[in-house]
Amino acid sequence: MQRVSGGLGQNQEDGYEDDRCVLSCLNKLMHNKYGDIILLCSVTVAFGMLLAVSASG
Repeated sequence: MQRVSGGLGQNQEDGYEDDRCVLSCLNKLMHNKYGDIILLCSVTVAFGMLLAVSASG
């Protein structure tokens, strides 16, 4: 059975496949031996970007 979103009539099955792909890639990344370091660096960079945007605004 296909799921339809709102009034647009778009098929959401493709969205679910994309979500599964992203989760699968993240799962593989976290099983990498450098997964924790990559996660820490990406969170730190995101936090720094938020600080820069809030300071400039």
